[in-house]
Amino acid sequence: MQIDLIAKKLSELKGGSFIIEYRNNEDVDLIKEDILDTFYTKKYERDLNFFELSPEKDSMEISVSQIRELKKRFLHKAIEETPIVIFNENIASLNSNSANALLKITEETPLNTFFIFFTTSAFKVISTIKSRSRILKISNNDLSVSLDDFMADLKTKNQVIPENTFDDLSKPFFSKTIINDTQFFDCMRSFDKNSLPIVSNLYLKIIQYFLHISIGNDVLFKYLIKLHSDFLKDMNESIQFNTMTSDLLAVYFYRLQSNVVKYAK
Repeated sequence: MQIDLIAKKLSELKGGSFIIEYRNNEDVDLIKEDILDTFYTKKYERDLNFFELSPEKDSMEISVSQIRELKKRFLHKAIEETPIVIFNENIASLNSNSANALLKITEETPLNTFFIFFTTSAFKVISTIKSRSRILKISNNDLSVSLDDFMADLKTKNQVIPENTFDDLSKPFFSKTIINDTQFFDCMRSFDKNSLPIVSNLYLKIIQYFLHISIGNDVLFKYLIKLHSDFLKDMNESIQFNTMTSDLLAVYFYRLQSNVVKYAK
């Protein structure tokens, strides 16, 4: 997901728990500033509604008492409908006890409340928190690289795969007809298990393209955010347990294509 779109995407939602996988420390700082600028217009709004959750001085971990204090503070500090943000720069700073204490809050996140955690690897996040969160992965790819250029590069680097396979996977997203036959399942037969990441990268590029052009289209935009998060979660789990299949990828292609055709303007 493009870094300059994250705050905008979050502002379109009504709250929740989010895990953002980043590459550089600068990404965290940029997203923090974007969130502050997007969510708040006045300084007092920031002071009362933006909470940084980090270890206390001389400690490497967040304590249970900090979570309890946080709960007391943010549950009573909302200004009208101003969003509340709990911002954690390193989810690894939560130990098992503080993570469990936090789970009780994130299980039923209050309306307009955002828990935002950062990690360099979603694989390392404990499953109980990950299962309650949407995963957003920062993409530092240059948006100036068009989908056409991306496709051309794929074909060049993967000449053992028929060119028409890539076309059959991408062109339906620009048609006016929802694919109801076995086209996506048939395309997957060209890829063995080791080459399935090629399909995964293509899918992410396609969804990134439509995220970028759908700002302002609330229905499609919100759907794409959720689909992007679901896809990364399923891919992470399938890689972790070695259960990735071509059928799973095909299902995601069908889901994305049907909704792009239905809601894209």
